Amino acid sequence: MAKPPPRKAPTSGNASTRKAPTSRNASARKAPTWRIPIGILALVGALLVYGGLVARFVAPWIAPWPVLAQLPAYALLGVIWLLPLRRYLIWMETGRWG
Repeated sequence: MAKPPPRKAPTSGNASTRKAPTSRNASARKAPTWRIPIGILALVGALLVYGGLVARFVAPWIAPWPVLAQLPAYALLGVIWLLPLRRYLIWMETGRWG
């Protein structure tokens, strides 16, 4: 018994006339910039400093608390550094703070 020929995927027009998808942000960068590697290094450095400050100054205050009270405190301290991150990532990508 002969096999039927394979089906072709439906197309919406000639492949040569289709346009490539466009990005939503027309101001996106076209080439790599110095802001990305410097920004990543600065972010890692800032996180190390923040972690050191929390370990040095905040941990002694929280250590005597019961474990169930320490949990939300450390969870809050572990997430609070995310607050300025959005604007920082926008700066790394576009060079603008907003």
